[in-house]
Amino acid sequence: MSMIGKFFQVTDNELEEYLANSLLFEKRIDAEDSDEGSNVCDIDKSWDALSFLLTGFGPSELKKAEAPLSWVIFGAQILDENQDLGYGPAGYLTSDQVSDLNNALNRIPISQLKENYDPAKMNELGIYPNFWENNEDEIDYLINHFIKLKEFYKISSLNGQAVITYLS
Repeated sequence: MSMIGKFFQVTDNELEEYLANSLLFEKRIDAEDSDEGSNVCDIDKSWDALSFLLTGFGPSELKKAEAPLSWVIFGAQILDENQDLGYGPAGYLTSDQVSDLNNALNRIPISQLKENYDPAKMNELGIYPNFWENNEDEIDYLINHFIKLKEFYKISSLNGQAVITYLS
């Protein structure tokens, strides 16, 4: 089974509802999980590598990374620590945090991702899925998912939306 990075765009009111009752979010993803539309983003298995390329840190040291880039995959807060959506709880960003992250992502050129791509170090740090090679297909895969995620955060920011993130 694969660990897939998923992102949901929600209103501030919806976020408040989910914070009060996280089962409501679980019901929503059960209904919408397979429908990738304007409010849903699926970045496949690229989540851990994108986090590394943007922050320079692996999963065990991500807390050392600077915000807001450290928020890109797991959010800044936990929705409900007791809820497991496949591989742990969902994280979230408020609409203000989404705006901050969007501004930071806009300053990241594709060339920086390419410079940070280090398959040997990624394997050493256990960057999921733990079998990186030095080939162009891998970096293209990561760049394509970065562009997709960057666009998702841009739209979320323009719409004043919060974002909920999780691994399934």
